[in-house]
Amino acid sequence: MLNISINLESQINQLANDAHQPVDAFLGRLIADYIEEKADIIEADEIYQRIQNGQETTVPFSQILKDNGLDG
Repeated sequence: MLNISINLESQINQLANDAHQPVDAFLGRLIADYIEEKADIIEADEIYQRIQNGQETTVPFSQILKDNGLDG
């Protein structure tokens, strides 16, 4: 199904073995984690762009502490 190099396949097999998981379960988790990370990066970039465009604002951490009575 996947067209990968023998070296990469060997590395995947070794990592799955080290994790005591079947290769398919290991790859499934690896792919799911990758997709989640990419989605987080895209969302963070969208938020950053909204902040840069003035469509969204930020609150200083010191203000959050003060608002919640945690400023000492």
